[in-house]
Amino acid sequence: MYKSSLSSFGKNVLTLTIGSGLAQIAPILISPILVQLYSPEDFGIFAIFFALTSIFGTTVNGKYDIATVIPKKNTDAINLAAVSLLLSVFLSFILSLIIAIIFIFIDIKSFFNYSNDYLWIIGLPVAVFFTSLFNLLNYFNTRLEKYNDIAKSKVYKSIALAFSQIGLSFLTTGMSGLAIGTILSNLSANIKLAQNIIKDKSLIAKVTFRDMKLVASEYKIYPLYSNPASLLDIATLQMPLFFIIKISSEATNGYFFLASRIISIPSALIGRSISQVFFQQVSKLESQGRKCMPLLISTIKKLLMIALPIATILFFGAPFLFELVFGKAWLEAGEIAKYLSLIFLIQFPVSSLSNILSLKEFVKRATAWKILYFSSSLILYLVTLTLNLDLYLFLKLYVIHEYFLYSIYMLLIVKSVLQIDREI
Repeated sequence: MYKSSLSSFGKNVLTLTIGSGLAQIAPILISPILVQLYSPEDFGIFAIFFALTSIFGTTVNGKYDIATVIPKKNTDAINLAAVSLLLSVFLSFILSLIIAIIFIFIDIKSFFNYSNDYLWIIGLPVAVFFTSLFNLLNYFNTRLEKYNDIAKSKVYKSIALAFSQIGLSFLTTGMSGLAIGTILSNLSANIKLAQNIIKDKSLIAKVTFRDMKLVASEYKIYPLYSNPASLLDIATLQMPLFFIIKISSEATNGYFFLASRIISIPSALIGRSISQVFFQQVSKLESQGRKCMPLLISTIKKLLMIALPIATILFFGAPFLFELVFGKAWLEAGEIAKYLSLIFLIQFPVSSLSNILSLKEFVKRATAWKILYFSSSLILYLVTLTLNLDLYLFLKLYVIHEYFLYSIYMLLIVKSVLQIDREI
């Protein structure tokens, strides 16, 4: 039976990986084109838009999206999805009001102080809503084990992103094409994933206000603990994009953003696929009263076998590869990528396993780590700014910091799996 579970795990990961692989082809192919159409400064400002979208887009639904995978009954899951959707609509609207107030009472151009290209903030609430909706639909389709459709949605999203960002570069100025393309790509992916839910009329009919209140209360640990923790986590991950623009310049921020996007390709390609299936399989094994440690160990081995050669190649070859692919103007992005490759070596395996801390009994544990991660990261950036440290000295300190914090994170993951197995 356990072998059957592993077989199913591998098959589902392979399905999502193939979809992610096809989805990554377009960004890889268009990256050399985009760096010709948009300047490093454009990428630097887009990095701010991307960071804000990531921060708010993963938290406006109260983390009820990830909770949809857990209930045994589909009735509870669909009501959780309804709660998540309602929260996303409401908080995206609140964000719109805040932005309107900022435009009325604050000199927005001086407030951001990056460049004349600041009107992207108007589209931020739309990007946030579509991102949160994609996350919700992605998790609910994971619950339904619609891995083929999830894979297809990633391909649609990637193609839409590629064509829209290239096409819009001729119709807009600055980084607007990059921002609008991101919104359109999420919209295209949402249409595909929503069909699996909308077509089940009997399931939709089970959504009631009474049941929404019940499941919202039952899973309140997610908005109360998991959501603030997730906000801190994603804010910490995006923090470099807010501070590097102050440590150095918009152009350097663009170099860092491109380097981090290239480094993140393996995570997008297979890391998220493994994480998605791993979380679903752990939830399934736990509900069936079966041990989870063998699954954890085999998954760690697979992740390290993927991460080590990629990190080695990027550490020694990134400057040459970036100059070859993107041109001499982007050489500095390759130098930055060397440091990020070292961080990838530990972040990739640990982050891919961290969803296990989304189980209700471990949410507080994950929250404590994320508070520590956010606090220590903020101290690092403030010290860098206060002492006016060189960019590359900051990057060395950044690598050390990430290894220390992610080692603690890994210990918490192992401890949690051991606890699950003891209680079986």
